[in-house]
Amino acid sequence: YQRRVRGAQIKRIAGYLRATKGFRLAGEFGTGANELEVMTDSDHCGDSDLTTRSQSGLMIMMNGVPVHWRSNRQPKTAQSPAEAEIYALSAGVKDARLMGWIMEESGMEVEWPMRIQVDSAGAESFAKDTCPTSKLRGCFDYRHEWVEELKQAKEIWVDRISTDDNLADLFTKTMPTYKFIAKVRQICMRSGVQQGEWL
Repeated sequence: YQRRVRGAQIKRIAGYLRATKGFRLAGEFGTGANELEVMTDSDHCGDSDLTTRSQSGLMIMMNGVPVHWRSNRQPKTAQSPAEAEIYALSAGVKDARLMGWIMEESGMEVEWPMRIQVDSAGAESFAKDTCPTSKLRGCFDYRHEWVEELKQAKEIWVDRISTDDNLADLFTKTMPTYKFIAKVRQICMRSGVQQGEWL
């Protein structure tokens, strides 16, 4: 039985690679300041058959072109979707700051505070400290450095966007083909790449 399951999984991966072999990263050359877009998302306990831990997704785009992305299982079980979103946001903050430092060391101009985009009202409120009676107060130790990093307004600013506009959603869960293609088209529109026949 396990061999049949593994064989089906391998065929699925091979089919995906064949269908997406024409995908590529491209952008348009320009002048002026570089613009970074950082988006984070999570899927709370989305794979409950295997684990109770949530999945974090991150996308960093420079001038509309994806330059960094990842998908990671969170280190502990989140008690609510908002808690899972905050863990994803903390990972995004670390990666965004590192990207900013690398750009500055390369002689590129970086605008601070860096804008992090989330589709969770709970994560936005936690970062901006606008909800003092939140039940999330008992979920996190405020003495931890990563909690403080979320509140350093001089380096990070958290904004809320709609779920449809959050490209990090690509890395949190499996999705139907039409939704996946819609997300890829959003990336093409941001980077200025013409949509070819491969879409």
